[in-house]
Amino acid sequence: MTLVLEILDALFGSVVLKREKGNSYFGKSLLCLGVEGRRKTLKESKIELDDSDSKINVDVINKMRFFQDHNDLTYKNHSDQHAAPLENLSADPHAPQPSTFHDQLNLKDDIGDAQVNPMENLNLDEDNIDQASNSDDKEMESQYHNHFKQAREGVENKENRKMDTKLSISAFTLFLFLASYVRAETKGFDVTKYGAKPNSDITDALTNAWKDACGSTIPSKVMVPKATYMLKQIDLKGPCKAPIKVQVDGKILAPKNLKQLNGVDQWVKFRYINFFTLSGEGTFDGQGEMAWKHNDCGKNKNCDRLSMNFGFAFLNNSIIQDITSKDSKNFHVNVLGCNNLTFINMNINAPSTSLNTDGIHIGRSTQVKIYNSNIGTGDDCISLGDGSKQIRVINVTCGPGHGISVGSLGRYPNEEPVEGLTVKNCTLKNTDNGVRIKTWPGTPIISSVSKMHFEDIIMVNVSNPILIDQQYCPWNQCTNQYPSKIKITDVSFKNIRGTSATQEAIVLDCSSSEPCESVELNDIDLTFNGAITTAKFANTKPTIKGKLPKIVA
Repeated sequence: MTLVLEILDALFGSVVLKREKGNSYFGKSLLCLGVEGRRKTLKESKIELDDSDSKINVDVINKMRFFQDHNDLTYKNHSDQHAAPLENLSADPHAPQPSTFHDQLNLKDDIGDAQVNPMENLNLDEDNIDQASNSDDKEMESQYHNHFKQAREGVENKENRKMDTKLSISAFTLFLFLASYVRAETKGFDVTKYGAKPNSDITDALTNAWKDACGSTIPSKVMVPKATYMLKQIDLKGPCKAPIKVQVDGKILAPKNLKQLNGVDQWVKFRYINFFTLSGEGTFDGQGEMAWKHNDCGKNKNCDRLSMNFGFAFLNNSIIQDITSKDSKNFHVNVLGCNNLTFINMNINAPSTSLNTDGIHIGRSTQVKIYNSNIGTGDDCISLGDGSKQIRVINVTCGPGHGISVGSLGRYPNEEPVEGLTVKNCTLKNTDNGVRIKTWPGTPIISSVSKMHFEDIIMVNVSNPILIDQQYCPWNQCTNQYPSKIKITDVSFKNIRGTSATQEAIVLDCSSSEPCESVELNDIDLTFNGAITTAKFANTKPTIKGKLPKIVA
């Protein structure tokens, strides 16, 4: 028991849990970092839970299961001296950041000199979660099953106890951790205890609750209960001493007056945090209608700076779940310098007339996932800036808006390549574009876009459903003196069907100096007012498989 308590004291990590028949759960390779820097690995285990245990752990299961494809589950505090201050970053979220800033980014947690990753041999992609365990895993699962069965029946003899000692310690430890995590291992910080009251400003209360929670040495949760509150600009940052959660169930209103936000880039900021969760049934209302009327930033370089609803910067192994972002003055969500950040069941909405209200914009980040979300805005539902890598967009409904976009790219110096995007099982409704890649001509920027894959997508009355536009130049802000120097390779569009609002369903307009390579079009079935659609290619020779609109010159 002493050893169990010691492990529990040192243990905190993220567990991948999977429901099986007979109320069974699997824990996939839990990597833990102790309070004194000790790291322990619990191998895959199977634990039989009765109905009461299942109910006890349902919150843990819901919280933890979405770390399924995170590659690094180590908890590590990052001090401010190792992170670049956001004050040095460009206010334009599309603009790349200085190379000196990027050199300071540490988006991976080191696990000793050997760089050991206990999950490197596990395939935890959502499409392969149900893969069979190997023979060693099955043997271990059988031993765990027998051990717990014998324990319940009271027939475990001394020989079995001796043989199963190590298995018992690991399994029992994991079981106790799961059972106690929510009930005993999370310390609550309710903003009402810090003076927050309905229909009043809670900026100070939330700030103070965060400071105490972030300083907690055990996992903590800041709670904003159901009610309507006002909130000024707030910057909630780490590093924190343990995993931290903010649960918002109320409605939070931003100031309507632009001057009350002092021209800041984001209204609500979360920065420099490991194992952070923002969840709840709450709504963050940017009250942006007044701001949209003053938004002339596309034409006026000296325009008023409009704030975004959220800024998530330098978050590792974190989750944003069930939150609603409404009527942001600018972008709803800006993601910068993050690693293993997952959005689940997000609701983002603003009218189609709201200018520049991108849903989620990602830049200089790795392994960002967006699952099961609804996004409707006046601009891109999801957009990727430079330096975005290993991005997954699964089961997202987009519309109204400008579609799902890579770019725009090539406008600013020091841009980094964009690599690895999967968009799958998504639906786009009444959007100005479908899935597109856009780069600027007339600039000397040299970079690349590669491994872009769009699959199983439904279009409903979508203009320009499939588009590569390497002559992107809104409001005539560029010259076409020379073509884009962004190289696009390894792009696929598969099983895309539905209705187009334009007769041209596919336009691949690639750069004349850097033609697109390795482009595949596979089973594209789109109609326009019941008639056939067309496809047009420039500076690329795509591989064509299955059904395709009529190709025109």
